[in-house]
Amino acid sequence: MNNFLSCIRAFIALILLTLTACNSPKICREWGFEANMACKNTYNAARIFLDAEKEYDYLEAEIVRTCSGVRFYINNLFMQASPCLEDPSKAKVQILFDCQEEPWIIYPLILRGGQRLLLINEDANFLIESLLEGQSFTIKIDRYELNVISESFCERYQALLNINIAETTGFRYLE
Repeated sequence: MNNFLSCIRAFIALILLTLTACNSPKICREWGFEANMACKNTYNAARIFLDAEKEYDYLEAEIVRTCSGVRFYINNLFMQASPCLEDPSKAKVQILFDCQEEPWIIYPLILRGGQRLLLINEDANFLIESLLEGQSFTIKIDRYELNVISESFCERYQALLNINIAETTGFRYLE
């Protein structure tokens, strides 16, 4: 009988441990880095990205560097961005800093398909500078949020800038 009770206790402890591990947020959440190197450095590209905190979150941040420069994107993983009434080519995004009571509103471009938003250079540069200074923030689109952390950002961003990419002038995106 004692053996049976010990086995049941061990089984219950194992179930509780499994449930706790499955429901806890990622312990080591950090910015990721990927580089695509080609034969010619004109075609090299790299990106740093911050995945969603939980499996069912819908947003991720991505900074890409190609021959056309550095671009900051917000990716909507399972939905399309709601267009603004005033300008349907843009979406309304709230940026929440810990030290601010009111959110900062930006209007990134909605790219084809509606699941990728491109921040204009001024907004992207401000957010990158904030992260380099160690300031985290939250991106909010409709009811979805992404907590953008500054941990590991400086190292990953420096790695992004260190990739040998031949920058071109006059490059245009195809519409």
